[in-house]
Amino acid sequence: MALIVAFGLALSLAIFRGYQSRSRINRLRKQGFPMPPWSWVFGHLLVLRRYILKYPPDTFFTIVMGGMAADFAETDMFYLDLWPFAPPFLCISDPDVANQISAKHTFPKADYFNTLFEPLMGGPSLLTTNGKEWKDWRSLFNPAFAHSYLLEQVHGIVDHVEVFCGKLQERVQASDVAPIEDIATRMTMDTIIKVTLDEEMDYQNNPNAMGRSLREIIHWAFLGNPIYRYHPFRPLVLKYYGNVMNRYIRTALNKRFQEYRQGQDDKESKSTKSVIALAIKAYMEGENQEKLQERTTIDERFLEYATYQLRLFLFAGHDTTTGTLIYTYHELSKHPEILKRMQEEHASVFGSAPTKAPTLMKEQPTLLNQLPYTLAVLKEVMRFYPLSGSIRMGVPNVTLPDRHGTQYPTEDFHLVSIHPRLHFNPRLWPQSKEFIPERWLVGPEDPLYPRSGAWRPFEHGPRNCIGQNLSLIELRVALVMTVRTFKIEPAYKEWDTAHPPGVIIGLLEDLGLKDGRRELDGEMVYPIEKGGSNARDGYPCRITLLEEKKR
Repeated sequence: MALIVAFGLALSLAIFRGYQSRSRINRLRKQGFPMPPWSWVFGHLLVLRRYILKYPPDTFFTIVMGGMAADFAETDMFYLDLWPFAPPFLCISDPDVANQISAKHTFPKADYFNTLFEPLMGGPSLLTTNGKEWKDWRSLFNPAFAHSYLLEQVHGIVDHVEVFCGKLQERVQASDVAPIEDIATRMTMDTIIKVTLDEEMDYQNNPNAMGRSLREIIHWAFLGNPIYRYHPFRPLVLKYYGNVMNRYIRTALNKRFQEYRQGQDDKESKSTKSVIALAIKAYMEGENQEKLQERTTIDERFLEYATYQLRLFLFAGHDTTTGTLIYTYHELSKHPEILKRMQEEHASVFGSAPTKAPTLMKEQPTLLNQLPYTLAVLKEVMRFYPLSGSIRMGVPNVTLPDRHGTQYPTEDFHLVSIHPRLHFNPRLWPQSKEFIPERWLVGPEDPLYPRSGAWRPFEHGPRNCIGQNLSLIELRVALVMTVRTFKIEPAYKEWDTAHPPGVIIGLLEDLGLKDGRRELDGEMVYPIEKGGSNARDGYPCRITLLEEKKR
């Protein structure tokens, strides 16, 4: 009986909350605010389904939202009701409004972020916390992500990219077609582990429990269909692999703490060459020095919360960099004239022999600052393939204006910046569908000059991505060491021919019971739902040596 009563109460509460959500949207609909066709029973779920069906079934959901936002070009703002699968949204694709959300007003990060990302981090992180808690941790880690400090990490980054180049060479010798994502992911994981924890994981050469755990958590945390998130084994799997990651990180934290305690935190100490070493140093300098002398172990609260932050860095630091690197190779394969100009820039800075570049970067890492065209290509890649979005929580008595002056209530709504629409909005970007790195090299008087706030891969304001400098440094190192040596070309047709769907899947596709589309806007390369903006099938490609390397 008690169970029946509890179930009845829970059901009643769910229905009441659903009614509240629907009523809120209905009031705004009656006032004429923009939104798709709506119903009391389904809200906007049926409309969303129609948009989803326009795309291949594995398409990154943010891309679908970008397509929906394009139909609200007149206002670049609209409301969306996806209850019970998500909270009500105010969707934004206007840069001025997006800037207000990220910089002008103190809109907190949404609780919905916790639901999405805390399985990855294990607890509250810089991505999900607000107020003083966020400010304290951000201040603690900021110095370690400064551009000048990260240039000191180039030596270690080059070492890991050299291993990556060896893996590419193996692919050349194998003369096969295979996805590049796995070897690129292993390289970026090795790099982020080295930079943040000063640990050598060597995931590129050997199986590693830490690397496998991170990838399993990403898979189970971001199951595309929201219904799959109720899989009975999901909490157990996330907990198991989360514990593996926590043990690895905690062991490294304790090692760095002991190095600090033993006085190895001077400029010669290798412990200062990791993000966490600087964070430990900053944290301990704020502690009572007398108590510090007595302490033999690191503070448990610091250990716990630092572990959450490091799990965030490991996820974001490898996933976004891997995706951007792969998409850059793809765009270079499509635009040989852009590749040629990038190669010429590298030759002008590092000399005509590509083999000398690694040593030069180790000795003079500031040379990476002399690659404006390479940086422009990366920025254009990030515009073409936005890696994420931004969600904030609306607050009482604060409204946001569209460009016509209409004020949109924010209370009880999650404010979502739709980056794919922001990055392709023809009102903001001349020739928005053309890949033009030069738009990042022209002055404000040029029509191509980017509109302020329209490019947001790392977001804007005080809560922008803390790791953006590291990502751009690592990407430049990787490009300098590969684009004058290897030719990387997509081979999706060969891959799809060699890997047809199974008999049952093929039959379902033939009967029209399963969507078998594998192209988006005529492109076989498109972002899929896999925790981030990953290329379909891991980007199957053929890798060969450039002609000049063969001679």
